[in-house]
Amino acid sequence: MTSQMEQLELERLLEAGFYALGVEFSSRMYGEEIKLGSEIDDQTGPISIQDVKELQEKAKSPEERCLIDLHLMDALSNPQKDVYKNLIPFFRRRSDLFDELFVIYQVFSEEELSDYESNADRIIKEGKIASEHIIIINSINQLVANLDINRSCGKISDACAGPDYGYEWAKDPEIKEWFDIIKRLEGKPYDPKEVYKAVMDFIKW
Repeated sequence: MTSQMEQLELERLLEAGFYALGVEFSSRMYGEEIKLGSEIDDQTGPISIQDVKELQEKAKSPEERCLIDLHLMDALSNPQKDVYKNLIPFFRRRSDLFDELFVIYQVFSEEELSDYESNADRIIKEGKIASEHIIIINSINQLVANLDINRSCGKISDACAGPDYGYEWAKDPEIKEWFDIIKRLEGKPYDPKEVYKAVMDFIKW
């Protein structure tokens, strides 16, 4: 388990919960590591961010630009996607559960920095957290559930699951009950303990 660093309450709860389940909660990957990974993938991968931008510039219509995004996003690595979309988190952690579900926990800072790691304790102590996100995906990289926590207003601004992503099978009453574990958090005041409980109930259901 991670130690000797300032942690957010939800991060600490998730870490302890995954540890109790016997599954790893990866160490933090900070924003600067993601940027570096994107640069490496630009040089070694099948396509670079610059390639995508150049194709976008040559597109003759918004529809064509949309098609370029749809066809090329899968070719970009996850770090490249973060940089391309300008969504660099403060840090990200991940847990691989039961070879079927993967939980990604990421945090965004109110400050945009080139070096998050050395500023991590200060950012947390000063409460400069813009948002926390929990993303749950399946083994074929389909989004299963998503929680967006807006720290500035102290609410769970978005809680999407199953049927929201067009899964017909998710409309079965018993299956829907599983997704409702996440859905019922939407719009509620942010309580890390309640979010943690919902996530753990969801993955154990």
